[in-house]
Amino acid sequence: MPSARISHLRNVSLRPASLDSPINDEDGSTLGEIVPDEQSVDPLESLQSKSSFINLSKQEVDLNDSNFGIKPILYNLSSISDTLSNANFASLVNNINTISNNINSGSGSLTKLMNDEKLYNNLEKSTSELAELIEDIKNNPKRYVNFSILGGTNKSFEKKKD
Repeated sequence: MPSARISHLRNVSLRPASLDSPINDEDGSTLGEIVPDEQSVDPLESLQSKSSFINLSKQEVDLNDSNFGIKPILYNLSSISDTLSNANFASLVNNINTISNNINSGSGSLTKLMNDEKLYNNLEKSTSELAELIEDIKNNPKRYVNFSILGGTNKSFEKKKD
């Protein structure tokens, strides 16, 4: 190989080459058509990844909106569960058992009210009569309420003559 050709190849190899530069003048081929670009992205893949990113962003917004509604509910449930865990159920059950035992043993007014059929019938009759009285007062108020500003009987108003 002649030294001029070697010198030309050395100079060409030192210069950066663009993938868009033509290889020869005959067919217009470029270096990019022959040498594959390892870092280039397929336009179809790029479009699909952008579309996936947009969908992911929309789903993230929807999820954040859902979290806005869920957080107060979770806080309320947490407060309720804390209150229930701090409640003294054993004491409550003991108190209910004591009340139940007192009722069943026959001591106290409630036991007498629960076990006296005559008292129950009297209360039932009184309630019924009270309902009838209230209904009659509504239907005939003049029978029960007599209203007068000056008191006395109903008199017609007469002007005094001077």
